[in-house]
Amino acid sequence: MYSAQPKATWAATALPAAALLLLVGAVVVKHITAGLAPEGFLATGRLPDSDSWVRVQRVLDLWQGAGWFEETVFRLNAPSGLSMHWTRPLDVMILVPALALESALGLAPRDAVLLAGAWVCPVLHAACAVAAIYAARAVWTGTGPVLAGLLVVANPVVGGYSGAGRADHHTLILLAELLALGAAMRAATRPAAHGAAWRAGVFAGVGVWVSPEALLVAAPVLAGFGVLWVAEGARGFPAGGAAAQGLRASLGFTLVAAVAVVCEHPPSGWLDGEYDKVSAQHVLLGALGAAVFAAAQRIAGGVARRAAMGGAAAAAAAGALLFFRPQALRASLADVDGAAGAHFISAVSEMRPVDLSLAGGLLGEAPIILGAAPAALLALALAIPGWRRGGTLAAAVPLALALAATLPATLLHQRFAMDLAVPACLLAAGLPVLALGLRRPALRPILAFLGMAAAFGTPFLSLLGPAAAGAEGETPVAFEEQCGVETLAAWGRRDPSGAADPVLFASSIDFGPELAWRTPFRLVGAPYHRGGDAIADTLAFFNATDEAAARAIAERRQASMVLLCAPWPNETAAETSLLRRLRRGEAPAWMAPVPLPGAPPGVRLFSVQPAAALP
Repeated sequence: MYSAQPKATWAATALPAAALLLLVGAVVVKHITAGLAPEGFLATGRLPDSDSWVRVQRVLDLWQGAGWFEETVFRLNAPSGLSMHWTRPLDVMILVPALALESALGLAPRDAVLLAGAWVCPVLHAACAVAAIYAARAVWTGTGPVLAGLLVVANPVVGGYSGAGRADHHTLILLAELLALGAAMRAATRPAAHGAAWRAGVFAGVGVWVSPEALLVAAPVLAGFGVLWVAEGARGFPAGGAAAQGLRASLGFTLVAAVAVVCEHPPSGWLDGEYDKVSAQHVLLGALGAAVFAAAQRIAGGVARRAAMGGAAAAAAAGALLFFRPQALRASLADVDGAAGAHFISAVSEMRPVDLSLAGGLLGEAPIILGAAPAALLALALAIPGWRRGGTLAAAVPLALALAATLPATLLHQRFAMDLAVPACLLAAGLPVLALGLRRPALRPILAFLGMAAAFGTPFLSLLGPAAAGAEGETPVAFEEQCGVETLAAWGRRDPSGAADPVLFASSIDFGPELAWRTPFRLVGAPYHRGGDAIADTLAFFNATDEAAARAIAERRQASMVLLCAPWPNETAAETSLLRRLRRGEAPAWMAPVPLPGAPPGVRLFSVQPAAALP
């Protein structure tokens, strides 16, 4: 027979391990099931969005000899190429298994990269579930940590970005943010845990290395130590050490940012600043934070004096940052060129605010986008008294600051829902734990049920709304169904128009990345903020009412072919525009129709005749 102590030890280790295995298994089942769906990657072999196609193209280019510092994707924004703001960590995470697949299975490089890219995000999603358990253990006991992992798995936005076929860096950002926040909470409650502070800064820096978007959580991680330094000695907060922990975290962030700059930029660009990519300004940000915490260690006095002196030091640091990088507060939006801002950014659904109206939002997309945020706010309010009594209130500071940064950001721009999921899932997971701690037993099941409903049920409130909630006007017909990317790809591989390196002008910039991967064509337009000139030319070409102006654009872009998806709506085009003329089959003399056997009726393909061939 087992003794009582071994039984307790076994339960303490085996049950969490079993829960962890079940959670990872749930992620695997979730993504394999989605991949096997009729529109999934396993069924179609297609990636679901333009970012994924461009990512695998970047990795393939790197494999085939592109320079490490080469940020131009030459198959887009033809003929000059598209400068991308992405960094290399995710590229390496795709390239390494792709090389292994080539070696072990003999796959061609294109196939190996496509397969590795399709499964990198599901693997990262499973890692995020584990990271959520690690982070939540800093504040919750019992079922709380496992529920945090389950919330990360169940969050619809996280699942959407992390599905099979997604080669997207957002899930890697999420992983870094979870690890940074988990380490920060431990460093906040235990000033002697020096390693936790270093890890908080390092993981925050890794997130920014992947994308400056991670500053929505990285900045609260660092700023939290400043708040804790001001509050030192108050009830529930440690009596000292916050400034030293903040210094360690800032130095860790600075170190990683410096390594990232060296890895992402040639020596000639080490001092350049880019808002949409890790650069010298992020090293400066970390160094200024370290300077503020170094100064804070030498400031004595009460809360009021520390708040005043610390606030002045932080304001001076912010002023220095803005002096050197005046648009730092705009982050990536500061690098959006004029044409992209005018014609592209405003039309991207991810950049739109959350609709909080009753019909369009609260019973539509808002519960899905906000996820567990309402439950997180409730959990934070209920947990603070207990954390104060238990002396662990310090852990709430980075959590609350992260929630305070990501929730408004998400309300303004839906794309930040991934970042919001970090503090929201960690906090909401504690509602059942709080319920079990209520003094009145009769209220425990009620709060537990409400907590679970708030944490897991809010995404499904959208089912109560109308089927077309949030839809405005005509919904574009799927390109695959009406414009036949498979047919075009097969035709392109067989006869790419006779040009040595053909350029294709497509009527929608959304078509570009997939067609660039699947056909021999280079594409003009692509949906990226650094490609505003190509976006503007695409609009000007198809909206042109002057044939000479349209032809001049085609010649400048070296286009040999023009693709039109006739059903794709563009209600702003004039009746005499090239777009509407081509829809009606009225091609100008310098464009010749190209037969596409087997193509759906929606596709129109034209060759651009050289000037010498015209009468």
